[in-house]
Amino acid sequence: MKARCPRNTSHQQFIAIANVTQKWVVDEDGKFQKEIKILEVVHGPDTHNVWNCAICDTKAIVSV
Repeated sequence: MKARCPRNTSHQQFIAIANVTQKWVVDEDGKFQKEIKILEVVHGPDTHNVWNCAICDTKAIVSV
């Protein structure tokens, strides 16, 4: 997989979605209070997600 910024090819960092499991502190109703740590990555970024350039926020072009 390869991502590139169509606005500026020197931009090499991107914002993408990953699904993770976390250990939390919750209150008596089960409502989130704070994260203790990330336990594992369930599914990392893929070509079906929207990727944006972390520098200029342009939608990236992602190829396999």
